[in-house]
Amino acid sequence: MKKGNHTKRTASKWLCLMLCLLLTTSIVLAGCGKKEDTGKNDSQKTPSMTDGTKEDTSNGDTSDEESTTGDGAQGSEGTTGEPEQWTLPLTEEKKEISVWRTYSNQYVEDLNDLPTIQKIEERTNVHVNWITVSMMEASEKFGLMLASGELPDVMAGGTYTGGNQKGIDDGVFLDCDDLVKSYMPNYLAIATVNDDIWKKLTASDGKFHILKCVFGNNQVMASEEQAWNGLAIRKDWLDELNLEVPATIDEWHDVLVAFRDQKGAEAPLSTGQYGYTMMEPFLTAYGVASEFYTKPDGTIGYGPMEEGYRQWIELFRAWYAEGLIDPNFITTGFGGLFGASDEAVYNDKTGGFNVSWNYLADGFYENGKYPNDSIEVVAVENPVLNKGDAPKVFYTPNITAGDNIISATCKDPILVAKWLDYWYTKEAMELNHYGIEGETYTTDGNGNYEFTDLILNNPEGYTSPDALSLYSVAGPAALGFYNWEYMNFLYPNLEPKLAGKVLWTGQDRSMLLNVDDMTYDEQIEFNSIYTDVQTLVQESTVKYIIGAESMDSYDSFVQKLHDYGIDKCLAIRQAQADRYSSR
Repeated sequence: MKKGNHTKRTASKWLCLMLCLLLTTSIVLAGCGKKEDTGKNDSQKTPSMTDGTKEDTSNGDTSDEESTTGDGAQGSEGTTGEPEQWTLPLTEEKKEISVWRTYSNQYVEDLNDLPTIQKIEERTNVHVNWITVSMMEASEKFGLMLASGELPDVMAGGTYTGGNQKGIDDGVFLDCDDLVKSYMPNYLAIATVNDDIWKKLTASDGKFHILKCVFGNNQVMASEEQAWNGLAIRKDWLDELNLEVPATIDEWHDVLVAFRDQKGAEAPLSTGQYGYTMMEPFLTAYGVASEFYTKPDGTIGYGPMEEGYRQWIELFRAWYAEGLIDPNFITTGFGGLFGASDEAVYNDKTGGFNVSWNYLADGFYENGKYPNDSIEVVAVENPVLNKGDAPKVFYTPNITAGDNIISATCKDPILVAKWLDYWYTKEAMELNHYGIEGETYTTDGNGNYEFTDLILNNPEGYTSPDALSLYSVAGPAALGFYNWEYMNFLYPNLEPKLAGKVLWTGQDRSMLLNVDDMTYDEQIEFNSIYTDVQTLVQESTVKYIIGAESMDSYDSFVQKLHDYGIDKCLAIRQAQADRYSSR
């Protein structure tokens, strides 16, 4: 790709930041109620990526209840009946709403300057007054906004103290259940695909109190995202040293020694600031996670209380003493999740690390982060103790993430509900992720999309993600529906990158938590305990790994966890899991 003098942003940092925000925004896996009350249809199949919109031929204002029409999506068969079906434009007379959301674009400051947002306004006849904040300041700004009492119509993201359900009970947020069942046919169709998706989009009482961003791909809504991050290794180093890709802990030790002695790597293995990275490689080899996880018997465990956690610490303590782990891991990594900086990789300081999928193969070169194309990075599965063991992973891709909240002060909730429902259509997906058809992308109509040279070989020298950001919001922080597949088409040499996604996604994810949302009382009690517990674990883990604390004190550390109240937190997590599984 032609490179210009414009400031470049790498797709890896962009994608990882956006996903981390979503996945750390108190995502609650919710539950469903009785079928006869909610209209959930277990026999429904995943909705295909159909248009979901119709033109308005009524010539009337469609913002009131009587005049809504829609896209024919399957709806509730319960007490509320099927949702009314809306058409475009949503209102004959242009109306305005306000939306708060995270957004960061160094080229286009105002969302309304993006061609795709302008097209959405043209199609819906709804002008949006956007209130945007950066991802890093979102949590603080959300709290300040709530304290001010001046709320926009929609808040995409953020969590109310005590939970969003508490926000509804306090009269701050609007309960969306009636709106979904009456005016959101696209959202309801997605929710009624199967039990699992229903549980994730509804609360424990089976109602749609809060709307969620839904993940899918070009063909279907509600499709689990492939793993976009995982453990990787310098394949070019392995080939040079005549070594095989390591699979077991012992094999990894031998490879890291070779990287240290024969490649001069300062940090043969890079890890996060607390000793583990996203997907928790090495830790999962011992059958535990860094926090709460599902045990083989189906009960909930807490990793640092288990013997496996001690064994992992002893392993990393020994490797750290041997110079096999980044000596500066406490201050490196990204938010404790990523174990290597770009600089450490392209300056040959590290050979094993977590990486975003688009850096696989010669992705560092393609992203302009390596001076030549000699580097080759390949995805590897999480290590195991014994050959033949199934690689386990703790982090898992999601189907839903992020809350879209309607404020109780919203003056036209019916219009807002229809506007939000539009974001779950194929048309909105294409505008939001691919831009303007014929200008930034083409399609054959069968779900096959291709970006134009305006994006892939931008004449001004922008990288592909940056070129797309001049036209469209894109990104997983999007309202409504997030198409995790669109970024596949932004990069050359795609096959080995996608192979890495498949490899990471195919690991054993039985440790994943499936839990119901906390009650208000549970959340208050849990939060009052777990902050101190987590701080104790993180600080102690680092001290044990670097040798600042004797392993003789480990039993005392575990006892402190009990003294701090970890058993109460564990009981709450178990109650959540029990409620989820019994629904």
